[in-house]
Amino acid sequence: MDWKVVLVLGITFLSYLMIGGAVFQALERANEKEASVEYVRVSKNFLANYSCVQEEQLTKLIHFVISSYKRGIVFLPSEVEESRAEEQEKSMWDYYSALFFSVTVVTTIGYGHISPTTFAGKLFCVFYALVGIPLTLMFLAGIGEKLAKLFHYIHDHTFFARMRGRTGTIFGGFIVAFLCLLLFFVLPALTFMYYEGWTFLEGLYLAFITLSTIGFGDYVPGYGKTYRSGYKLMLITWIVFGLAFLSLVISLISETMHERMVVKVENHLEQRRAKRQQQKAADRQTSVDGYQPMEMKPPCEEGVCV
Repeated sequence: MDWKVVLVLGITFLSYLMIGGAVFQALERANEKEASVEYVRVSKNFLANYSCVQEEQLTKLIHFVISSYKRGIVFLPSEVEESRAEEQEKSMWDYYSALFFSVTVVTTIGYGHISPTTFAGKLFCVFYALVGIPLTLMFLAGIGEKLAKLFHYIHDHTFFARMRGRTGTIFGGFIVAFLCLLLFFVLPALTFMYYEGWTFLEGLYLAFITLSTIGFGDYVPGYGKTYRSGYKLMLITWIVFGLAFLSLVISLISETMHERMVVKVENHLEQRRAKRQQQKAADRQTSVDGYQPMEMKPPCEEGVCV
């Protein structure tokens, strides 16, 4: 790739980041101020209603709750905690929760809802990720390749094949894309509405944030409530195949952008370079054709010049 193309892409990338920063600031800063005002109001009301509690004690309690949450402790109503204790000793590090955490590590989603706190756990996580991430990438690439072959098979061996030309290709691609969006985004969003109590838009948001491996952690499926192990296994299956699908889609989008942007810029630079070379060649030819050797005068002999 030509350095000028890299420069253009860098400027475009930085401009895109700056636009994103301005938009997010405009959308979220007011909400942050409202949350800050609400926090101060609730804290003052609590201290006014419970005069025996000092502000310093309340601040320590809040910090303790936040620290406990980061370590994976979820505070539930007392009746829920009692029922959990009666059923079985649940833990945020039971096998299925730990398995789900392993998936978030090797897929680089990293929700951040739980993390290792022991030295041994942190050390193991580092080496586990070093091996697991490349292995996952190869596995997802293999699944993506098989999904692509499946899409081509559906297109070539169904009624889409009867449609000729560009219309059949576009219609077939639209149907396949619609089915994949339904399978990996719409159905999971509906599932989250049922199990998590989220809205449909929140479910769609979580699906994209997860499958794109952004993983903010503001919404985490299968966390904070008591779930059956089958639900977490279903989440793991959805994440694996959804990642393969979305990585395939992002790869196709990047290839399309490369063809429409990078290739055009490279072709434009190549044409300019060719024109400059042609102009230089024409200038050299003109200088050669217009060159006339000077007539040599005879030397002077005995002071007389002829």
